[in-house]
Parts: sequence; structure tokens; C-alpha cells
Amino acid sequence: MPLPRPVGVESDDELLVLRMHRPATAEAFPLRSGASQGQVAETSDPYLATPELGESQTTNHESRIKNSLSSQLPQGCELISIEIAERGTSFEPCSATYIFAVRQEYLGRGLESRIKDLLSSDSLVVRRMTDKKKSKFRNMDVRGFIKSIELDKAQVNVQCIITSAGSIRIQEVLELLELDMEKLASPIRRTCVQWRDV
Repeated sequence: MPLPRPVGVESDDELLVLRMHRPATAEAFPLRSGASQGQVAETSDPYLATPELGESQTTNHESRIKNSLSSQLPQGCELISIEIAERGTSFEPCSATYIFAVRQEYLGRGLESRIKDLLSSDSLVVRRMTDKKKSKFRNMDVRGFIKSIELDKAQVNVQCIITSAGSIRIQEVLELLELDMEKLASPIRRTCVQWRDV
């Protein structure tokens, strides 16, 4: 999974990348068990992506993969779509939105003002742990990782930029918003993940 979820965060936009190989004989399907996590799946398969497969064959394979995986998923986990990727394709996230549902008593002008201050700041420095065993920290400016923050009724939507250099962490977002888990009405949820094909 190219973008594993942080601990305690729900998600309705997951990507599972599978590489499958054609058996020496007979059909490549049905799939064996062991690859059943995720809500949205893409596959990278040297055999399935070969030029000799026509469009109808590719569609047929996608349908068979989807049916086989769907039958193995746990309750509440839905496989949205399957796409056979070109050989050698990899996927890198470029942004994701995190939703923080805030308890009613913590909503108000204080939160609105905090969001306004964060967005108007040129830099947002957090103290990030770099080595837990040695208790090492370093100051890091995370302003460039925040694309937008919106207060929508009882929830805060934070769109985070993800780069090869990293991104802002969930705990850092909470600290900047001056929130903690006790002030949230439900688990943090990740959605709207954007990908770049590499």
C-alpha cells in the first residue's frame, strides 16, 4: 500500500497495488488468498499488461480480479475499482485530505481564528522527533505541506501536500489547531488522496 494509514485514522480512499505473475500452466485465476486489504485497488502485472492482450481481454481480467478480491474482503471494506497498470508503473501520493470532526463545545470563534492565523503564516515550525530511542528532536517548518484548512460546520478539513521530502504528521496538525483526541467527535478520516503516476 503506497500510503499506509496512520494509526487510529479511518480512510475511505485506499490504494492497493498488486503485482501478479502468470502460473507456469493453466489459468492465472482465481487468485490465491492473502491480498485482500484496501478499498481501491490497482494492479501491476507483467503478464496482464503485455501488448498482446486486447481491450476486451484486459476488461475480462479486471473483472475476474475484482470478483476474486471482493469475495475475500472483510465486511465493511468495499473494492471500488480495478485498473491494470502498465509494466513498471509506480504510484506516489501528492496530496490527501484529513477530516477532523470537532465536538460542539470546542467549535466557535477561537477555532476559526486559529485556522485564519495558520493560513496567514509564512512558516509553521513544529518540534519533530527524529529518534525515539535517543529522544532526538528537530525543528521543522511544515507550512509548505498545508494546502488548505477549511471549517465546514462541525468539521475541519485539512488538505495536506505530500512530497518526496515527506509531509505534515497528524499529531502536528492537531497541535497546530490546538486540538487533541478528546476534542474530536469521531476518529480522524482520510479521503481524497491524489496520486501521480511515476
